[in-house]
Amino acid sequence: MKRKYGILLLICLLNISCVSINTSETNSTKTVKVGQTSFSHTSLKINSWGEDEVLKNAIKSFEVLGSGETTLHEYILGTYAIKARIKNGDEEKDICLIVDTGAMGNVIQKKVLQAFSTPFKEKYKFVSNYTYSTVNNWDVSGTVIPDFQAEGFQMKDVLFEPADIDSFGWLDDGTPVNGFIGMITLSQLPFLFSAKNKKLVFFKEDFNPKGKRVELISKYPLVLEVPVEINKKTYSAKLDTGGETNLLPYSLYKKNIDNIDGSLELRKSGLKRIMGLQKSMYFYNKECLNIPTVAQKKSFMFGSNDYIMLGEVLLRNFDLYIDYSNSVINFDPIECDFTRRSMLMVYTSGGGNRYGYFGINLVRERYGNNLKVASIYYKNGKKLCPEISVGDFVISVNGIDQKDFILENLQNYDTIEMTLKHKNRIYSVSLDRNNFKNCFEF
Repeated sequence: MKRKYGILLLICLLNISCVSINTSETNSTKTVKVGQTSFSHTSLKINSWGEDEVLKNAIKSFEVLGSGETTLHEYILGTYAIKARIKNGDEEKDICLIVDTGAMGNVIQKKVLQAFSTPFKEKYKFVSNYTYSTVNNWDVSGTVIPDFQAEGFQMKDVLFEPADIDSFGWLDDGTPVNGFIGMITLSQLPFLFSAKNKKLVFFKEDFNPKGKRVELISKYPLVLEVPVEINKKTYSAKLDTGGETNLLPYSLYKKNIDNIDGSLELRKSGLKRIMGLQKSMYFYNKECLNIPTVAQKKSFMFGSNDYIMLGEVLLRNFDLYIDYSNSVINFDPIECDFTRRSMLMVYTSGGGNRYGYFGINLVRERYGNNLKVASIYYKNGKKLCPEISVGDFVISVNGIDQKDFILENLQNYDTIEMTLKHKNRIYSVSLDRNNFKNCFEF
């Protein structure tokens, strides 16, 4: 996600690695166990895919259905998702995916694919930054979903990157989010993205964009970059509907500090991130007020120190008419009175695995499955939870053993009693959610 991302939000890479585009094909036999049943299958693997191969082989066909309109549903991080259905043979499953213009490709949870008894066809690509990598090596496997259908469009043989992420979060109605669709899908036809009217519309013909026409900066394939002016200087910024916040270079954030309210810090090992509300930003002749903004002292995970991202909290002030094949976007200003949100929404990551309601973010380790403190919030240089340190392990929450505690349930408590371990010391803390309310809300 963004978001992301993303979340989220969830979290999508910008730069593209320059690698060989030569391919070699091999047949491979593999055994997969689903429940108590084992399946043996032979799949075609394309190893050593380069950028051109990914773009060329990402979708076999894309077709508009009816009016081309698909409903957007509000994601818990403030971005938007669509509901769809995927099929593999005689099996089918409903899914929900964030609409993410900040991602090049498509991502879906592995556990969704593993719920099918018939294995999906696999391909291998050698482009680590196609979306983002959840592994440490560059051979990231791609899964081909043979049939994908939403309200307003359908796709055949579309490439997804499986993500080993337990949760991408939920919609406001409680529907779990399973991943995101990126520009490889969204670039197929001109489309309208309207946060106000909550609709995504693809146009096979009769595309009549409204608003100010802007030419894209053609720097990377499938990346939507436009010029933006901050403090009378022009920068290149990426448009990311999958990300809630705006991302500024740390140096620019500091120069602009007089125009930012409510600065809050998030710290974890080796990282310091600051976030606040930019009082005013003019974007294509429209003044946007109190925009959540994030900066990180070290380069961001998917960019460099001069990287700027404009997220949904700003983009929702416009209807976006995007015609990628002709390298243009139309920004049509709208009156959008979006709801006040917690400062926690300015930065949330780990696909719903981190929560900061009580001044800390917790994450469950992938392999040890232990719950630990991933990061801590600071206000005016002071910890909001002075007793707790980054890396401390959680033993129990409200008397529930950490192995049995469901992270999502944190949102249901006003107070919590936590027992933690710092090195060899065991200690307990009592946290009241209301004590942090003024720190996080805007």
